[in-house]
Amino acid sequence: MARQLWRGVVFACITFCMIISHAVAQGGDKILIIHGGAGTITPAHGTAKKVAMLAAIRAGYAALQTEDDAQLAVIEAIKVMEDSPAFNAGTGSVRSASGEVEMDAIIINGTDLGTGAVGAVRHIKNPITLARLVKDTSEHVFLVGYQAELFALNSNQMNLVPTSSLIANWTTSNEGWTSNHPRKQNRAGTVGAVAVNSRGQIFAGTSTGGLSGKMDGRVGDTPIVGAGTLADDEIGGISATGWGEAFIRYRVASRIAGLMEGGMNASMSISTVLSGMASRIQDADGGAIAIGKNGDIGFEWNSEQMAWAYSKGVDIHYGVDRGEDINVPLDDSVSTGSTTTESTTPTTPGGSGSVGRKGGIFFGIITAFIVTISVV
Repeated sequence: MARQLWRGVVFACITFCMIISHAVAQGGDKILIIHGGAGTITPAHGTAKKVAMLAAIRAGYAALQTEDDAQLAVIEAIKVMEDSPAFNAGTGSVRSASGEVEMDAIIINGTDLGTGAVGAVRHIKNPITLARLVKDTSEHVFLVGYQAELFALNSNQMNLVPTSSLIANWTTSNEGWTSNHPRKQNRAGTVGAVAVNSRGQIFAGTSTGGLSGKMDGRVGDTPIVGAGTLADDEIGGISATGWGEAFIRYRVASRIAGLMEGGMNASMSISTVLSGMASRIQDADGGAIAIGKNGDIGFEWNSEQMAWAYSKGVDIHYGVDRGEDINVPLDDSVSTGSTTTESTTPTTPGGSGSVGRKGGIFFGIITAFIVTISVV
């Protein structure tokens, strides 16, 4: 009996190791989540954002599918949104009090914490690309203004563009673009993305044109680690959008990460921090997206609306209004006529899921136990 039991245990251990090896080889879920800004979004503007977000998710997820490259996924998704006038980033950026366009961006590697950021750049078509250049080819983390543009020019990898090419149709007039321009009338929206590959490597990036009517030289939360953006493979990735001054003062991304590190899921962590910020800072609003280290997805906001989208492969979920969750195939060659669905029951915005390595290990333990019992 003892020998039979021993053989069963050995056999179960071998089975367990084989299952774990297979789970590790397969890796965890490849996930990409993006946002297109929080605030007041008109129906027409919301439609434009949705179209652009679908294109962004598909461009970014292609990098995850083919290259298993989380950094490339973040950058490609953000570049699509920077090139769309539906967002306040790159083309479509809002104007400062003097009528200038000044943009901020950041990219963070959650594995080695490598970071590249730029602030108050005026002549860069895709600031997220310049942020990556700072991370990969300089010894610094953060470059601003003219010197950041000079760095781009001297790299021989980027060209400067005229400000006029970055001003979308809806921002062509100087009328109303003063320091008194209400920030809540800015309906364009910061853009951001967080991605994790099959090996658990997390990248986060954010890009913005900042506040409308801001002082020249103003830099918001977007390019500040721990305020508007954060990535750490041991915790997760976060990209935020909203009133930058409040997000800096409340250290929003760092607080969200702290709660996630303590075991709270991504959605609840975001919601808790946003509530805390609003209780401390008057009129502080916005939202954030996040992916936890174990693959749970979070997206929450305390503003009127937020544009968001995510995919784990197969399909895309996206929305703008509270309670909205539209589902379409990731493959845009598949007809969406019969597969597009929208939630009709209002729900708390946000989502979470945990699939991947932990699921594989749990399955291995259960299988090994069953094998042992059956052999004995």
